[in-house]
Amino acid sequence: MSLVAEKKTPLEEQRGKGAQRSRTRSSVPIMTAGSEAANQAGHPYPIMPRKHAALVVASQRVAEARRLIADQQGLIARLRALKQPTTDAEAMLQTYRSALRHLEDHEDKIKQDLKARRR
Repeated sequence: MSLVAEKKTPLEEQRGKGAQRSRTRSSVPIMTAGSEAANQAGHPYPIMPRKHAALVVASQRVAEARRLIADQQGLIARLRALKQPTTDAEAMLQTYRSALRHLEDHEDKIKQDLKARRR
């Protein structure tokens, strides 16, 4: 038990206001049309109809993977500037790139499925 009162982060506060969240560690809650959090004025998240929620989640995961790749590339550049070994960082970069390819394929499949349903 902690004696220090824990302050809620904005994300934790938003969760209490009806925002849905994906099952990943993404820091962006999933907003769908009709949710209380999505209807707040000036919200920073995209609103998609519930039937496209899978596409929203896939797109967010692709964006997160791209951010991780950019961060990892920055880390490698800093390590090189400091003349430090980059082997492990480069191996992780390859893992992130592989994951991104799979996530992009999944996102494309969802888009194709949605397009096929519209016909």
